[in-house]
Amino acid sequence: MKTKEFYTVLLPLINSILTGKPFVDAKQSPIRLSRAFISSLTDSLPPSFNKHLVRCIKNYLKNLNEAEINQLSYFFVDNRQLLSVAVLIRDAECTSIQSKAYYNDELILILLDFLEHKKSDLSLHLTLYLYLENLLQIEMEKGYISIETYRKTLRFNSRIRIKDEIAFY
Repeated sequence: MKTKEFYTVLLPLINSILTGKPFVDAKQSPIRLSRAFISSLTDSLPPSFNKHLVRCIKNYLKNLNEAEINQLSYFFVDNRQLLSVAVLIRDAECTSIQSKAYYNDELILILLDFLEHKKSDLSLHLTLYLYLENLLQIEMEKGYISIETYRKTLRFNSRIRIKDEIAFY
């Protein structure tokens, strides 16, 4: 499956989560994982949020430039089902049914605020968290991952996520 161009905006975030740096030398194998990432695998907030992942997402969203915001907006539109789940979690209404029009309007407002004012709603953080939560399951050996595992991870994190692939469910 060919990677959509706007998913490349996630590469620095994925690299920061795994290695602590926005860039990885993909020619160097194995790739060393950061101590913060490794220690975070056993240090989770109740019931399941990973502090390291939350912190990396927050820093990432805070430091985006205008072009990256535009690219990331395409990512959010492409993964609007995941964004909808994040809005439900944010509103603590996972079990109640709201009007479809309400959530469509809410999604539009969230994305407009992000595009026009660089305001990142909690649901955008949650969307990225749910999308990248798979990184916490990465196959590693003694604090390293192979280049093959890294590439496989990048491929998986460069496409629309379906509901069955979200660890939350």
